[in-house]
Amino acid sequence: MDKSAGAYAEVHADITRVPWKWAKNNTADRIEVSNTAEHIERYSWIRVVRECHRVLKPGGILFIKAPILTADNLDAAFSDPTHVNFFTDHTFDYYDYRHLRWINYGKYYEIPPFERLQQARRGRFIIATLKAVK
Repeated sequence: MDKSAGAYAEVHADITRVPWKWAKNNTADRIEVSNTAEHIERYSWIRVVRECHRVLKPGGILFIKAPILTADNLDAAFSDPTHVNFFTDHTFDYYDYRHLRWINYGKYYEIPPFERLQQARRGRFIIATLKAVK
């Protein structure tokens, strides 16, 4: 999916306009959000994550790649004036239904339950692989 009409994508739409009328419940095996989440305002981002969860099959994968906000990587996170959302080593604690941060906060922020399968820093980026729990 890409909102730019000229981009190579199966669907041309704005990811933040939910619900995705073209997407059915529990139909996607995998959704990849690469270099996009940092451009989406935080509360809109949570709505996008909920929509991904709705569309993913049980056990489906949400793959997220975004610049990581660390002391040695401030330029990657802050230099782009279109970055409005930031990710740290602890951000995805709020997405993992087994983690205390999801139990105490994430579920109240209406972040649906995921199981964090993998998280890594690769250069200037954080990469998280989340499995939809339904």
